[in-house]
Amino acid sequence: MQNETGQDLTRRLILAALGAVAGLALWFLTDKLPDLTDNSHLVLTLSALIASSFAILLITIGPLPLQKALLATAIIALPATALFATASLRFTEASGFLDTGHGLVAYLALLFIALPFTLAALRPGDGWRHYPALFTHAWEIVVRYGVALLFTCIFWLLIWLSDAVLKIVGITLISDLLDFAPMPFLLTGTMIGLGLSVVWELHRYISPDLFLRLLRLLLPMVLVVSAIFVAAAPLRGLSNLFGSFSAAATLMAMAIAAATLITITIDRDAPHAATAKLLSQSAWALSLILPVLGGLALWAVMQRASQYGWTPMRLAAGVSAGITLAYGIAYALALLSGRRWQARIRSANTALALGLAGLAVLWLSPVLNAERISAKSQLARYESGSATGDQIDLWALSKEWGKPGAAVLELLREKAPNDSALSENFAILADASGRWTYDNRQRRTSFSDDVAALREKLILRPEGKHLPDGLFDPYTEISTHLVENTLTGCEFTTPQGVPGCLALIADFLPNHPGDEVLLVLNNMSNRYLPLLLQDGGSATMEYNIPIRPGAGGILIDQILAGDYQITPAPFNVLVTDGAAIGILP
Repeated sequence: MQNETGQDLTRRLILAALGAVAGLALWFLTDKLPDLTDNSHLVLTLSALIASSFAILLITIGPLPLQKALLATAIIALPATALFATASLRFTEASGFLDTGHGLVAYLALLFIALPFTLAALRPGDGWRHYPALFTHAWEIVVRYGVALLFTCIFWLLIWLSDAVLKIVGITLISDLLDFAPMPFLLTGTMIGLGLSVVWELHRYISPDLFLRLLRLLLPMVLVVSAIFVAAAPLRGLSNLFGSFSAAATLMAMAIAAATLITITIDRDAPHAATAKLLSQSAWALSLILPVLGGLALWAVMQRASQYGWTPMRLAAGVSAGITLAYGIAYALALLSGRRWQARIRSANTALALGLAGLAVLWLSPVLNAERISAKSQLARYESGSATGDQIDLWALSKEWGKPGAAVLELLREKAPNDSALSENFAILADASGRWTYDNRQRRTSFSDDVAALREKLILRPEGKHLPDGLFDPYTEISTHLVENTLTGCEFTTPQGVPGCLALIADFLPNHPGDEVLLVLNNMSNRYLPLLLQDGGSATMEYNIPIRPGAGGILIDQILAGDYQITPAPFNVLVTDGAAIGILP
């Protein structure tokens, strides 16, 4: 016992010291190094290498002795950071690469996935593909860092309270210490290191099991929601899903949650798996639904890409949706093995994790250069005629897609003299001071075209009615949003298969001269129907009429079938001084 106490004390001192050094190093990298060099890629590389090295070293000391922890750090941090640094060279400045976000996500994913495999390989008796060890190491990493960060937050709360108490009696010692710039970094690193050490000492008691058993209880709820969606989606019209980027992201998030909960429920091996029939059967059923969620998410992204081409974020979404589909297919195929389906999923998880790490490597390598693929996609759309010159996002090519975007921008610039729309787009780019200015100017040039397209697509009722001239004028942010939202509704179809945008023209406001226009849209995100009226020749949106989300398509079909009438509301209101006060129907 005394020996163990001595080892614990030594480990605490080592981890606290390493945490302090890590904090000071990050302070130097963020506060001092940028003033010493203009090479942003050098700053990024050193920051990533030092941050990842300390993060890995701090978490591996305990499960591994110091020498093996250093080896694990070198095995993971050096090649991953080299890939990350190489990927940043796609941009002239490293900040542009960080702003994209997807490169950092790939880097962090690679580090996290590699860590359990390395721990399992370096610990005696496990083996790098031993699933129980991989499962345990992965969740221990999450729990240890979670508890250590919580401990650090509590430490800083006590520091703040202590400072406030001492200031009451005029003592500013703590504030004076914290004014020394490196001190917050040093203290934070020290507390994280100390917290990680203590959590490892108590890892037999502070295990992931309690956390995982609580998460298991969420599985039936996710199953019910997913099953209702799969059953209702065809009835409500799949066109409301396909082409919607936000719907794809939501489905991917649900699929990731489902796969995670299935993995937690079947646990590291059969003895630890959930024994309650509700949970095990829910995991079985959700494994059957998972490929549907992944497939629909991928289809939605592909529909969007076919319409507008690839962008780095759209490509990242497509890869993510493909990953969720791969998990879904693997889990569904595992069910074919009968009683061994849980063991098959565990085996599949190992292979899928390795595949995910491989994808992260490819994403950071020239093979999956998202900016190059996206820039070439936009160029191909223009050259094929599927996108006009004013539909190419020159701002993204110029400012957001790094060197590949700049290269394609120059190719388009050579074509601009022969294309008035593209030439005008370049003029907008030259005058734009920021993304919002560029988008606003570009929308203004295409606003009249959008209004003309909308007038052609809108279904009018009663038949023979006409939209008032200048209904959507003048150009404003509100009118632009209204036109874009209405055109989006036209892209969807109702349950009866007609375009999801209808204008019902009638005298909805008797006290206002002339007819008003009620826009009925089949857009799942719409919670209101806009009622438009003209005042002095220009349109204003005076009212938003609440509607149940998703009911627009059914309402359009009812109107087209003649199943409607315009009648006074069946209630009275209090009128005083020309103003009406009453209840909403």
